[in-house]
Amino acid sequence: MSKNVAISKRPLVTIDSMTSKQISELTGKEHNKVLRDIRNMMDTLSSRDCPKMDDTDYKGFFITYDERGYYKEVSLDKAHTFTLITGYSVELRKTVIDRWLELEEQAKRWNFETLDKREQLECMAKLCEYLPEDAKSENIDYIIANMMVNKITSLAFNLEKSLKKGDMPDEMLATRQNVLKDYVDFFGRGFSHDKIKDVLKTIYIS
Repeated sequence: MSKNVAISKRPLVTIDSMTSKQISELTGKEHNKVLRDIRNMMDTLSSRDCPKMDDTDYKGFFITYDERGYYKEVSLDKAHTFTLITGYSVELRKTVIDRWLELEEQAKRWNFETLDKREQLECMAKLCEYLPEDAKSENIDYIIANMMVNKITSLAFNLEKSLKKGDMPDEMLATRQNVLKDYVDFFGRGFSHDKIKDVLKTIYIS
């Protein structure tokens, strides 16, 4: 196994806005009417010492113009999106809120998997530094490491049968990452596999 481990650099994702077109699609309202609603909302807010909608320095929304200089669409942050739909029916409010929460959950999952992959590769790269040059020994150590980490994680959740990493829910994956880090740390200190297993059981199971 090569000791050159590539670390993923794919960016994290944030859900920080929803466009007027998205709101239109979710609610079934015509886009021009959604833009009208946004204008009315901003006019109301402006009466409370807030800038007018045409003030491009106003935080919370971003206007995209067409080639004629008219509004093409408006992006609203979470607070303004929820403020806008307060005037909509319960059904429409729920549709928009459910979609926002769904997007946040998708982003959360993507970010968790991204960070988990990075940390996994970083741990494997560190483990490489401690492994012998013999390729066969490296493969054996990697297999033992992953099997032990999966087993300790499963036992920590009172599961007799060891789950593979791909079958673990998010909560278990978070624990698994900590187990893996501890495994690599103890391995780097020269602990044997049996000793590491005993220590990890004490930490995560006892």
